[in-house]
Amino acid sequence: MLRSKVWPLVLKSRLGLGITGAIIALRFLGSLQFLELLALDRLQQLSLRESLDSRIVLIGIDEKYPKTRDNEPLEYTDLAALIETILTHDPAIVGVDIVEDKLIGDGSARLLTLLENNKNLLIVEKVSEPSIPPLEGLSSTVLEEQVGFNDIAFDDDGHVRRMFLGWELEDGTFRKSFPLMLAEQYLTDKNGIALDNGEKDKWAMRFDKVEIPRLQTNYGGYRHESEIYGVQTLINFRGGMMRRSFNTGPFILLSASQVMEEDFNDEALAEKIVIIGSTDPNDVVEVDSAVPSQLDYNPNVLKGLELQAHATSQITNAVLGSRPLIWVFPVGWEYVLLVVAGFLSSNIHRITAPTLKRAFILFSVNCFVGLTSYLTLVYVGLWLPIVPILLIQTINGSTYIAITQSERRWQALVQERDHALLALKKERQKTIEQAFDTIHNGPLQTLSNLLRLIRDREISQQEIGHELEGLNSEIREIGESLKQESISDENLYIQVGQSKLDLNTPIHELFYEIYIETLKRPFPGFQTLKIQARSLDPVDVANLSIECKRKLCRFFEETLCNVGKHATGATKLIVTGKAIGKIYSLKIIDNGVGFQSGKISRGRGTKIARELEMMMRGRFIRKRNSPQGVFCEFRWFLI
Repeated sequence: MLRSKVWPLVLKSRLGLGITGAIIALRFLGSLQFLELLALDRLQQLSLRESLDSRIVLIGIDEKYPKTRDNEPLEYTDLAALIETILTHDPAIVGVDIVEDKLIGDGSARLLTLLENNKNLLIVEKVSEPSIPPLEGLSSTVLEEQVGFNDIAFDDDGHVRRMFLGWELEDGTFRKSFPLMLAEQYLTDKNGIALDNGEKDKWAMRFDKVEIPRLQTNYGGYRHESEIYGVQTLINFRGGMMRRSFNTGPFILLSASQVMEEDFNDEALAEKIVIIGSTDPNDVVEVDSAVPSQLDYNPNVLKGLELQAHATSQITNAVLGSRPLIWVFPVGWEYVLLVVAGFLSSNIHRITAPTLKRAFILFSVNCFVGLTSYLTLVYVGLWLPIVPILLIQTINGSTYIAITQSERRWQALVQERDHALLALKKERQKTIEQAFDTIHNGPLQTLSNLLRLIRDREISQQEIGHELEGLNSEIREIGESLKQESISDENLYIQVGQSKLDLNTPIHELFYEIYIETLKRPFPGFQTLKIQARSLDPVDVANLSIECKRKLCRFFEETLCNVGKHATGATKLIVTGKAIGKIYSLKIIDNGVGFQSGKISRGRGTKIARELEMMMRGRFIRKRNSPQGVFCEFRWFLI
């Protein structure tokens, strides 16, 4: 039973499923990666302003430190002096994001001593080509526990959306990234939370119950396998587009000069993660990212110092503050979601609504998908495949709306054709009825009278010939009269086209003309009449159509003909038309022999009367007249 209901929907949705399949194929081949990554940037930029991360302090070394050597590389001794000053304020971790080839001078021994004596002091190296090794002379313990690499993972468009957690080098050694080591030491030393392998993904990294999602091939919008190497995760940047409007940053920022001059709050560095890096625009790594820099001189790109802070902050806040990390559905479930979106959007034509309303519904659904994607990313960290979903829904929906519109236009044309055929059928029926009325009230009446005369032997051979010649003339004139009526519906021909009446004439005048012409016919009921009384009052016929007037005239003519044929021996004929209030009454009364069979005739006149009853909300009455004859009346509402 269920199959019989679902299968027709599937067949009707084949085009939509084909479009869905094509977009899925494009996504699988990586053709949508650029758009999906831009969508991720945009969603992160639209995130609301977050509070300051009080756990991290940035110390920027710009061109003003030290003042005596402007525009020259930093010396070991100056860096060591800055670190010593910072350590006096009891920070939790101090990380130096300055590679060794950016330092000059002969004071490296002083920096080596600081590293050996302070386990909470970390420095960086660069492991990708061209590699930059750490400071020479470090012990193996310091190399393993206090040196992390600060390599940056760039996407094809030059933006940074990912961070390294670890990297297995060609010699088989596994190195941890600088931000991971900062977060690990802070969480381990200050909170007792150690780094461990993942549970859902054994190659991932985990702190307590928080497992850091590992970037893999075909992960979310990423489809280029060559970009995924080492252990990487997406960066959930802190803050968003709103932060630029407030001219604030997500981290506390101090300059090296402020620190050396003790120009800051004494508690500003205590128990904090302190990251030292260069802010000199001539001596920093600048990267495009989803969030702006908080440094004044170039807010359009993020500095390497800030990037390391964002990477460190997302780990510590995910573990200690339940801030979400960015994750995605398994690949199979993403494709199921796309197929469902394709199937639903393919059935938008099933909604009974105008085209514009359907387009509005499609637009509203797309807005809902965008809002849902934004909320899930901001509050849950889930990166939904918004770009392929929107493409599928928009293309499918627009296609089916266009198809439905075309089908409706075609149906409208078919309906117009059917209406035209029906109108043509009615017109043909009307023409046939008019032809029959013309023949019935003309030649047939003459023929009927002739047959009666022959049957009663009241006519001679010469008179028969004369009547047949008249009948022949009437029959020949039928064609011309029908042709004239077909040209103009406003004409009515009586007595086989010998008289033409204009139906635009007032109805009482038409009745008068019909009365005069009909009583000229050689019917026996007319031969004995001695009293002819007629009184036809004018009547407002604004509510009568041409067809109604035609029917009334034919009814009146047919009723008079019946008097002439059947009212044998009649001496009196009374015809009246009077307006009584809102009703007009047309009466034809004779005193002939009446109904010979004892039953009321159901001929052509009766049929026309019944049609008039329906057309004009009228009433037809025919009964025996007292003491003899027939009483006929048709009345209708004038309004």
